[in-house]
Order: sequence, then structure tokens, then C-alpha cells
Amino acid sequence: MKGLPAVIISLCLCLWTCAAPAQEPGGPGSTLLLTNIAQVRALSTEQAKRGYRVRIRATVTFQTHLGNFFIHDLTNGIYVARMNAAFDLHPGQIVEFEGVTEPGDYAPVAEAERVRVLGEGKLPTARQVPFDELGSSQEDCQWVEVRGIVRTAAQVAENRFEIELAVAGSRLRVYLLEPPPGGLTRIVDSTVRLRGVRGCIFNQKRQVLAPLLLVNAGNSVVEELAPEDPFATLVRPLPSLLQFMPDSHHGHRIKVRSVVFNAHLAQAERKAPFKPPPDRSRLRLTGVCLVQDVTERSSTVKPDSFRVLLRSPADVALLEKPLWWTPRRLVWLLSVITVLFLAVLGAVIARSKLKLLAQSRERAEAEGRFLAIMAERNRMAREIHDTLAQGYTAI
Repeated sequence: MKGLPAVIISLCLCLWTCAAPAQEPGGPGSTLLLTNIAQVRALSTEQAKRGYRVRIRATVTFQTHLGNFFIHDLTNGIYVARMNAAFDLHPGQIVEFEGVTEPGDYAPVAEAERVRVLGEGKLPTARQVPFDELGSSQEDCQWVEVRGIVRTAAQVAENRFEIELAVAGSRLRVYLLEPPPGGLTRIVDSTVRLRGVRGCIFNQKRQVLAPLLLVNAGNSVVEELAPEDPFATLVRPLPSLLQFMPDSHHGHRIKVRSVVFNAHLAQAERKAPFKPPPDRSRLRLTGVCLVQDVTERSSTVKPDSFRVLLRSPADVALLEKPLWWTPRRLVWLLSVITVLFLAVLGAVIARSKLKLLAQSRERAEAEGRFLAIMAERNRMAREIHDTLAQGYTAI
């Protein structure tokens, strides 16, 4: 009996070797049949292009809006494209499909020609994967569980929603097939636990750019719902940010009050003309705080500036318009008053000068008349002295 496990292991290895594709298969028309997902994913890109026949029985983990789906068996997970999506599938169904292999845009996939539902089963046990391992090719199409804090939430189509999850200091994009629990507004800043298929965003060189999570209905759990009124919390002074606070919750939103906010709204997201609010207006901005400049000195880190990333013009709410007496208008008013004062002062000075000139002219004329009178008096006095006075003297 002790040798029985070894015999079973040897038999399994023998069956695996017989079922696995050879290093150089016979090309199109080959009778090779792949019966599990691990065999398909073991193909190279060139081998997957040859279109080997596939007949696999597995459990559905996710169906896209186009009718394509992800499956998982005891060996691995894979993406399957449907040629004719005549009916919908849902997670937990056991299906058997027949088709051919395809190279895919990132990893080998399968194209299903016929799909048959065999019954209901159970989803695989979700694996808790650290964020730094989610980008690994080993986690592609796997059923995983992720926990984090929701940063943004939006509806991207009729039955599709997208949230951005903060996980271990990084960001993870998540697609959901139903509205998030609590609604798009309330879910922001909530702590959630999600189970889904690990997909990825890749480039034309078949390289992973970022992981993403595909979540079905009923696979999202809210562990801590965000407050109904985010502005009901106490105001945090700006100098206290990143400092020790005994009652703070790491990663969650805080409430601050300031005069200036540096907000950013992408041009592509402006569906309607956006008129910036007047200067010195009181605003309420809903978005993500992004620290831009950080100064590092020895063992201390000091954030120098930040900006708020907005989703749409609806994230800008005008709470209070600025006073009419803005600094700019006050400068203009002071400038006008100064100009008027200088003009009046100049007019007064000019009038005073004209009056002084007139007075000087009158004084000069009066002095001239006085001198003429005195000269006439002197002349008459001389004549009297020279004529009449002398005659009287002689008599």
C-alpha cells in the first residue's frame, strides 16, 4: 500500500505526457486534441497560431458584454472567444466547449465553436494575491480576491461600471457588471473586498502595462462604508497632514479648508463648455488628491504642492461667490480715484496760477497808474515852483 501513491503519481505523469503537445506538432489538420487549460497556455505564440483542436470542460468565472467568457479548471484559467454567442453564461456554470487555439493579444486563448452547459458548479477558491504580484503572467485569468479603498467610481456603459481601487499604495482598475454597493457616490472612500478574474492591460508588444480586475454581480463586499456626508467630519489644518493623529484612518479622505486649490480637469472629459469660477470663490471639489512635489531631507518627507484630479465639471460646486470688492476691482477704483484727484489738483493749481497772473497784472497796472499820477504831480509842482512861485516872489 505504501507504493500506491507513487504508482498513481507515475500514472498521472504518463497521462500528462501523452496528452501534452509535442515540441514540434504536425501543423494545421493535426489530430492533436487539447483537453485542459494548462495545455493551451503551454503553447508558444507560433504554436497557438496553428489552430489546434480544443475540447475543455471547466467552470465559467466571468462573461464579458460581448459574450466572451473566462473559465477555470483544475489546472489553470483562460479567456475564450465565442464565435456565435447565442445565449448568456453566468459564473459557476460548468460548460464544455469545442474550438481551436488562438495566439491572443497577450497569452494563448481559445475560440469556441460550440458551447454546451452541463450544469451548475462552484467557483474556485479565490486566491489573495499581493498587489506587486498581480502583474505577473502567472496570475493571468486567475480567480483572485483583492481588498482596498475606492478612490473613484463611474458608469462607463449601460451595465458596466468602473472603479479605481487603492491597494497597498498603488491603483487597481476594476470593472463591475452591476452598480457598486451603496451607489457611485457613497462607494467612494469605502473599504471593499472584491473577488474576480485578474485581467490586464497590455500593449502591441504583448507586454503587461497594468493589471485589472473583472468582477461579477454579487462578488463585491463593503467592509466599511464611507460616511453619508463626507463634509460632516472635522476640518484638518493643512500643517497637520501626514502627522500622527490617534483617531485617523490611513488611506481615507480628510476634510481641509483653504483659499486656493489646484484642480485639474482633462480636456477629453469636458463634454460641455466649462467656465471657471471667479477668483476667490468658495468651492467644493470632489476628486482625488495627488501630491506632486515632495522635498526629502534626511529622514523627513515634506509635500510641497498637490492637485485635485476631477472627473467632470459636475465635481466643481460653487458654494459662495466672491465679494464685489475684489483686489483687482479695488486697484482699479484706487487708480480712478488717483487719476481724478490728480486731475482736480492740476486744475486747482492751474486756476491758482491764472489768478496769480491776473493779480500780478492788476498790481502792475495799479503801480503804473500810481507812478503816472506821481509823475504828473511832480511835473505840476515843478511848473508851479518855476513860474508862479517865482512871480509871486518878485512881486
